[in-house]
Amino acid sequence: NHIIVPNGIEIPNKVKTSFSKDGIKCIFVGRIEPYQKGLDLLIDACKPIKGMLKEKNCHIHICGPDRENKLKKLISQVHLNGLDDYFSFSDGVYGEEKKQLILDSDVFLIPSRFEGHPMALIEALSLGLPCVATTGSNMREQIEKSNSGWTANNNADSITNALIKMINSSDNYYEISKNAIELAMTFEWKKIALNNHLLFQSVLDGRNNK
Repeated sequence: NHIIVPNGIEIPNKVKTSFSKDGIKCIFVGRIEPYQKGLDLLIDACKPIKGMLKEKNCHIHICGPDRENKLKKLISQVHLNGLDDYFSFSDGVYGEEKKQLILDSDVFLIPSRFEGHPMALIEALSLGLPCVATTGSNMREQIEKSNSGWTANNNADSITNALIKMINSSDNYYEISKNAIELAMTFEWKKIALNNHLLFQSVLDGRNNK
């Protein structure tokens, strides 16, 4: 028997209220760790749809600390695939600066091969960003069930298909944004605390009845 306590969030006082009218701004926030975070898969996934990225003015911003000096190789992969016009990189940001950066974007990307319970994804959902998430994000089922984004398997072809769906769904971003916020609210700290209090109490009650 076990009890899993998920990560929690404070519901923000400011959420996404408008989306870009002249393009699609996608963002990834996290460590520059290409394998775990699936950033190599994301780059490979974009190669077959360069024409669509250009037509829809879709840009991907990779934001995070490069603690293991892996950014140079990632930038090289972007260049070799001819994607320089569609990717940009910056160092990690935190607190209110990170929140504003996410709010200024349209779609959150999490192409991870594996995660625990990703705080960046929950935070992005709470701010109202539709998300592209892989199975490795550990939240694929919730994203699909709540219609708060688009999902993919842990491979480049599947991510390509998810990106195509994301680009073609721009007219529905407002509705998906509302769904994202509703999903995030299930991870609000007060709800998590109450749920776990009840679970722990049921364990104690079960022991006391033996």
